[in-house]
Amino acid sequence: MSAAADTIGSGLTGWLGYLGASVAGWPARYRGALKQRRRRTIGLTVLLVSILLYPYVGHEYLAAFSRNVIPLPIPDDTVSTFMMIFAIMAIGLNIVVGFAGLLDLGYVAFYAIGAYTAAFLASPHFGSLGINLTFLGHVGPGAAGIHIPFWFIAIIAVIVVATFGALLGAPTLRLRGDYLAIVTLGFGEIVPLFFKNLSSVTFSLSLGPINIVLQNQNWTGGVQGINPIDPPYLPILDLVFDARSGPLAVYLGLFLLLIAIVVARNLELSRIGRSWGAIREDETAAEMMGVNTVRTKLLAFALGASFAGVAGSFQASYLGASTSDYK
Repeated sequence: MSAAADTIGSGLTGWLGYLGASVAGWPARYRGALKQRRRRTIGLTVLLVSILLYPYVGHEYLAAFSRNVIPLPIPDDTVSTFMMIFAIMAIGLNIVVGFAGLLDLGYVAFYAIGAYTAAFLASPHFGSLGINLTFLGHVGPGAAGIHIPFWFIAIIAVIVVATFGALLGAPTLRLRGDYLAIVTLGFGEIVPLFFKNLSSVTFSLSLGPINIVLQNQNWTGGVQGINPIDPPYLPILDLVFDARSGPLAVYLGLFLLLIAIVVARNLELSRIGRSWGAIREDETAAEMMGVNTVRTKLLAFALGASFAGVAGSFQASYLGASTSDYK
């Protein structure tokens, strides 16, 4: 493996080259798996093809069948999209609770932070404050507020929410079990109230020649939230992934879920993943064996929270609105 890495290179170019080589090797690995475990490989193939076809088949045929013929609880496009969103959140929560063994009951707060990140960066909300910025946004010329494509917002949400995850983890490094659960539960209750109460901000600050005065500024929309929020848009194919896009939004959710699964699986098999497992089994023994428990637990909080940030930003962009009620 090291020889292959030396051949491909290092850094970002090396990583992309290694990713390309891995994708190119999939057919050979699939043929090998088909020879060794034929039934298992065929079963997984059928399952994967069914998952990929379900959004289209469900939208075109199964939905009408469940409405008009037999009343079956078949998930529609909206339900299927939210299933993808909650699955991404579950994978992120599994990093904190499953991999590292840290009982986080305030995880939904990161979901809310991700949603408001999308609301701040893809809506006309800040136009009332005189802030107007459009960068590759799917809006008309002269649009008020900030409008950035969802693909950039998802990356920004990862950074922002991971930072908040580390900030939550820092004061709780010495807490374990029920005590950690209580603190994180409080964080989960505080964040929605924080967004709800920032609808009328009055603030003044004087530092020499710098004077900052805010009078009844609406930062978060209060109970009504922020809307409309720009939906995800793919300019190459002219596709919009909003609540009216049918199975397109489900496929976007599947794409994000696939990325989340690949990232989480690689984290689990990495060095940091083994450190999480050691902390989960016995934190004292892990520390005695040389595991940096402070850094490892902070990474668990930050990386786990980043998944919720992506899920929250996708939810807000998909619905076109965000509210302070994330419970």
